[in-house]
Amino acid sequence: LRNSVAPDAGLVQLATRPGRAHRAMHRWTGIAVLLAGLALGLTAWRVHGSAGAFELEAQKTKEEWRTLAAQIDPRSTEPGAGDALLFLQDELATRQAQFTPVQTIPPIMQELEAVAQVLQDPWTFELRKIQLNPTLPMVQVQVPDIGTYETVLEVLGTVGGSTITDWRGDMAMRGGGVEATFRGRWPDTEGQP
Repeated sequence: LRNSVAPDAGLVQLATRPGRAHRAMHRWTGIAVLLAGLALGLTAWRVHGSAGAFELEAQKTKEEWRTLAAQIDPRSTEPGAGDALLFLQDELATRQAQFTPVQTIPPIMQELEAVAQVLQDPWTFELRKIQLNPTLPMVQVQVPDIGTYETVLEVLGTVGGSTITDWRGDMAMRGGGVEATFRGRWPDTEGQP
């Protein structure tokens, strides 16, 4: 046991223990941590105080908006009207239900030009009637024979620039010729040809 403990070990421990300078360093470190904590607490208190002021400003702005919304539509202040998006969607649906959808008007002038291309070809026929209304387009001509009637019917169905489909024809023998009536259908109408 004597050999395990050196006689000068106690003096080394006394020389390395904390002294006055070491204690002063700990004291100043503690004071610095305390001052930093106080500064942080003061900053937090100021932020908390300014947050209260911002909260009051936000509440004031909300009240102004509620007053304006009540002037525009009194229903906006009713209970359950807090979700503005749902409120606006309901209002939009109500207003859309009040309007009937706009029906598109067929391109009548374009069709008149297309039918005029067919009628300008050198056939001997007499134009009786052209009716290109939005419901049922119709062309009525007097042709010399059945062959010309079939040619006109075929050309009406294939003329370029035309949107009228499903041309059908009726014919009647009158005065040495054929009175032909051709009826078509607009692409989005369901009327009878």
